[in-house]
Amino acid sequence: MKKNIIVFLVILILILCVICVNINIIQKKKLEVDAFNRSFTPYNKSGLKGVEVITLINKAISNNEKYGVERDDNGFFIDDENRIEIRVIFNEKSYQMERIDAVGIESFIEYFGSVDFECTNVEYHESGKISEMTFLAKNY
Repeated sequence: MKKNIIVFLVILILILCVICVNINIIQKKKLEVDAFNRSFTPYNKSGLKGVEVITLINKAISNNEKYGVERDDNGFFIDDENRIEIRVIFNEKSYQMERIDAVGIESFIEYFGSVDFECTNVEYHESGKISEMTFLAKNY
């Protein structure tokens, strides 16, 4: 009888330990997602200048490279859980950040550095991390 109680208690303790570890992992992932999103959400507004959009593009490219997000044959980052994409719309055409980077950050700043932009769309991965932000050029 005592052996059965001891075995039951050991199993119960192991189950509780597994539950606590899983809760800790979930909380840690949530904190990581929140920290990631906090670095991008300040740009989710209107009245941004082109230089701020370039700062965000550089941050997104740096993030994608940090997490080893692969690129396709055209140099565009392939969608995965760590990728973030920045799109800029002007003249009713959408441009991905990789295209802007390839054409030249300096050229973008020269032509759009003082132009007002508005964040018009934010999309999220299943994990809750921001996956894409879209900015519309205003008054240029």
